[in-house]
Amino acid sequence: MSKNILFFVFLTTYLHSQTIEIEGGLSYSNYNYENSSNASNPNVKADLAGYLKIQLDTLFSSPFNYGIKLQQHNATGGNQAQAYNWNALYGGLFVNTNILKINDRINIKAQAGLSALMFGEQQIGGAKYRLRSEKEFNGLWQNFGGQATLKIKDASMWTILASYSIEQSIKLGEQGPESLNFLSQNFGLIIRLKSPKKEEEKEKEEEEEEEEEEEEEEEEEKQDENTEETITNEGDSNITIINNESIEYPFGLVAVFFEKNKSKVSRSFYTKLEELSSYVEENPNFKIKVSGYADSATGNTSLNQALSIQRVQSVIDVLIEMGVSPDLFEVNPMGETLLFSQSLYDLNRRVDVELIINEE
Repeated sequence: MSKNILFFVFLTTYLHSQTIEIEGGLSYSNYNYENSSNASNPNVKADLAGYLKIQLDTLFSSPFNYGIKLQQHNATGGNQAQAYNWNALYGGLFVNTNILKINDRINIKAQAGLSALMFGEQQIGGAKYRLRSEKEFNGLWQNFGGQATLKIKDASMWTILASYSIEQSIKLGEQGPESLNFLSQNFGLIIRLKSPKKEEEKEKEEEEEEEEEEEEEEEEEKQDENTEETITNEGDSNITIINNESIEYPFGLVAVFFEKNKSKVSRSFYTKLEELSSYVEENPNFKIKVSGYADSATGNTSLNQALSIQRVQSVIDVLIEMGVSPDLFEVNPMGETLLFSQSLYDLNRRVDVELIINEE
């Protein structure tokens, strides 16, 4: 009956948790021992042991995970005349939390917990003694330390990780005339099982996020279509039509418009720039004044100033490729200091290209 209850509790917790981790491996524990005279025993050395952990996510939104742990502390000692060893198995609860994540593969965790002696035995020669009655071994122990994990293999329903942890164990309360604490190093593997229910919820959330991103992209495309700038200049007319708003420019002015936070010249403006470059080539008494602007709706003033410089340079680069001499440019990055239109920010994301008299 009790086994069925434990199985039911475990299954319910697993289904409501995002993951369950089963970890096990080898352990080396240093016995920091002092006798009643505060003298340590240099002959006590760490011996090979093992450990086992089962970890679950919390059932509510929290950065902490929790679980149960079995930790073995083994040691050997003595001399050639008389050898002895300790085998101590502690069980308890722990919690941990991530403190550093690197490249989605390496995790550093801080952990703490409480444990108590479940089984303990000391062997001296051929005789064996129980450790439960020894005051320095029994009672409640506090454990704290850190853990590093490295992701080895990741699949849809499970993940395998390598683990290294170091943990200090100190007894709470009085230990008696002799004192003892453990410093353990654990080397193991972790199998992380992902809950089917949570995986379905995660996939559903990812699908919803993808749909939202697609809707946002479609909305941006519609906005770009609605705000697309078209420039016309027929004959001697200097009337430019932008978003159905008529703007009359001074003689010789060509406006190149840009997308928000962009400095690349659209191909739609190449025709006007080619006409301008041909005109300058045929009329050497002119040079080109290039003024760049950015709207004040996005970014701060310093960023907009830099953006206006980038836009000016992009237009100059295009004109140089078309054959205009680099010596024929007068650069004027205005930033957001001069707004062309307070109602249409799209008009302020532009570079004005103007012909001026070359006085040199």
